[in-house]
Amino acid sequence: MTYQGGPGPGPGNGYDPRYARPQAYNAQAPHHARNNDYDMTINTQSPSMGMPHLQSIQPQLHTAYYPQPQYLTGAFAAPQGSYYQGNPAPPQLQYPHYADHHQQQPILQYRAPSVPSYQTPVPQSPQQMPQPARQAPSGPRSPQTPASAVMSHTSHKLMQSSTSQIEGTLLITLAEEYFSAARNLGVDAIQNNSTVFMESYQKLIATGLGCLETCLQNCILSPRLEARIRYRFAAVMFEETENPMETELTLTKGIAVCTQHRYPDLRYNMQFLLARSMFRTSPKAALKALDLNILEAEAYKHHSWVYAFRFLRASLSLALNTVSETHAAVQNLRSIASIASTCNDRAILVTSSLIEAMAHLSSPSPESREHLQRSLAAAWTYQLDEVHRIPQIVCFLHFLDVASTFLYDTPKQALPKVRAMQVMMDQTKDDAIWNDAGDVVAIPITVGNDPAKLATHDTRGVLDVSEDGRHMLMMSVLTRTDAMAFTCLLSAIVMLHKDCDETHKSSTFLQHALTSLKLSRKSNTAKGGPSAVKKSMSWRANILSYCHVYQFFCFAIRTEWRAAKDALQKLNEAMPGLDGIDKAMMTFISMYLSGIYFQGTGELDLALQVFRDPEFRLGNAQRSSPLIKDQFKHDISLLAALNIIFIMQEAPRKDPTRTFEMISELEPFCPNHPNRDIRTAFDLVKATFDTNPVTSSIKARNHLRAALECAQSASNQQFSCIVLNVMCSKYFSGVVGQQAEKSAYVGVVQARNAGNLLWQSVGNGLLAQTLETQGKMDEAQRAMFDARRLAAVALSGPQ
Repeated sequence: MTYQGGPGPGPGNGYDPRYARPQAYNAQAPHHARNNDYDMTINTQSPSMGMPHLQSIQPQLHTAYYPQPQYLTGAFAAPQGSYYQGNPAPPQLQYPHYADHHQQQPILQYRAPSVPSYQTPVPQSPQQMPQPARQAPSGPRSPQTPASAVMSHTSHKLMQSSTSQIEGTLLITLAEEYFSAARNLGVDAIQNNSTVFMESYQKLIATGLGCLETCLQNCILSPRLEARIRYRFAAVMFEETENPMETELTLTKGIAVCTQHRYPDLRYNMQFLLARSMFRTSPKAALKALDLNILEAEAYKHHSWVYAFRFLRASLSLALNTVSETHAAVQNLRSIASIASTCNDRAILVTSSLIEAMAHLSSPSPESREHLQRSLAAAWTYQLDEVHRIPQIVCFLHFLDVASTFLYDTPKQALPKVRAMQVMMDQTKDDAIWNDAGDVVAIPITVGNDPAKLATHDTRGVLDVSEDGRHMLMMSVLTRTDAMAFTCLLSAIVMLHKDCDETHKSSTFLQHALTSLKLSRKSNTAKGGPSAVKKSMSWRANILSYCHVYQFFCFAIRTEWRAAKDALQKLNEAMPGLDGIDKAMMTFISMYLSGIYFQGTGELDLALQVFRDPEFRLGNAQRSSPLIKDQFKHDISLLAALNIIFIMQEAPRKDPTRTFEMISELEPFCPNHPNRDIRTAFDLVKATFDTNPVTSSIKARNHLRAALECAQSASNQQFSCIVLNVMCSKYFSGVVGQQAEKSAYVGVVQARNAGNLLWQSVGNGLLAQTLETQGKMDEAQRAMFDARRLAAVALSGPQ
């Protein structure tokens, strides 16, 4: 759940105009219901103009539309600040003939970008130009009085002003037509990766921007209309170009106009967008500007905009992912909670607690667990209030509740919360408001002393107004289909760790998640502009990658290595859709999983080659780093080192001295690691393998006891299976008695629960040796037959 000032899909700052605008729960529809959420509405008495009329007047307005070729959009911004060269072709519209003329719909056709559609008019000489015929005056001219001269001059000025307003209306309408056509074309360009479509899209955006700039330069506009056009121009520049200087300059001029003419709603809205634009080039300057905006809004007690600015401040601080900024984000969220508690804005209070819980969940600090539980408790405090009838909020609370329980407790304790999460998602299956709202949720705010003019139709991308007068804070969340995919992924993870014998259930959940992601991609093909579509596609690619990772785990547990290899290949195919840190982390995971695959199929030399890659060196990963990506890389590097120690125990590679050296390298990191599975693996290594100098038997027993306790507390059946079989082999081999037989049977049962064929073979082999020692030869032969059969299946190579 991110807060970037409302949904932000498409050009500009707002939600997509072709879909019904999301409604706040327990609130009526806002006053300003419109079909196009981005249009620049002009209050005029003239009838609406369609595209045929615009085509008819296009030659006359060509000179006004394109005074200078100075735009180039997208990632191809010129270094001089200009962003277009050449006059692109506008979309040609043709109307098919229908029997019912009310069903006519325009069909957009685009010409090749390299072929210009305009011709430069050739000037004619005065002799070639037609001369009007002169007429003799019908009578003597009457002298013009001073009063009539003044009236004539005034009427001339009024006519010029009226003509300028009409031209501005036409330019604004034409710009919105270009933006609408560009949105439809840009989505196809992103999804199909079409260069031709992208060039056409960029030219359409550039043409629309040229229309708005011409309107600002050459038309007489009212102050509020000028401010709205400047905001619209800057919003499109922010979303669709890489020209922050032009965006910030336009917003600065717009803020000056709003300050001079006292338009607080537009001024706050521009300050909001200005902070987002500044964050791209200078994050510290953007945060300082936001702090000043917060102080100003608090001084005037404009609580709605205090919420908006503080939520944005927290979101940008969390995006920096540093300890100091994470602390600043938490402080801003707690300030929001304090104000919301005073103003009885419980919806805002729950939302701030939810985002604070997300910040603590991703923090590596040791106090994170306590702060996370406190934030979740504060969010669930008002579970009977109307806010909990907003399914998006309840959905995220369930997500965080399951994740925190799974991370800090046991999978068995998380299972009831998983079921509650699934029931909640089933109850929202037919929720029309969530399905129609898409990725936008409206959080109601009690207006209190805030005047109504602080939230208007022009600020609907950040703050909207419902019919009952309440302000609505617009925030971006997951669509219901994406939320269902994430629900299935969490369910699969918990089920996989709870019982390894139920890997088929986890595989079923993962398959449902993949199906939901495909449906989500199909249902959102036309929403938002290319930037919004690219962000949503990157998020889905990230969830898709994690689904393939856990599919690999499910297949590896069952020793289905051919299926595991297919899952790994699908993971590599999904990674090109990732961006930035997500792509680097998933590449690191893929490399580690390839080593696991080689180790599982018996290709130990290839496995060692992967695990000894320089990327897995512990020196490359910072210890206790405040950055999540560094901590993640450090943990994977520890696992790779433990895998190397396990592989080195095979006879040709066995080296007790080198084993002791590697264990000593891991000693500073593993014993007190927050992850119980890493602690279990390290205790198992110290208790089991031969080292030089030799580990004493008392220390080995202590390490085995600690490993078993850790495995049982984490409900890790695979580690329990390994520890019990190691104890049977180490302390009951060749021992006659009932205790040795019981130990062997326990190891076999635990291996079956773990679902790993190789360890089932090991357990049956130890049972056969124990039964042979006890003199039970028939039972020993049957156990040895099962052990050999399972070993042949497990080690038969990729299946």
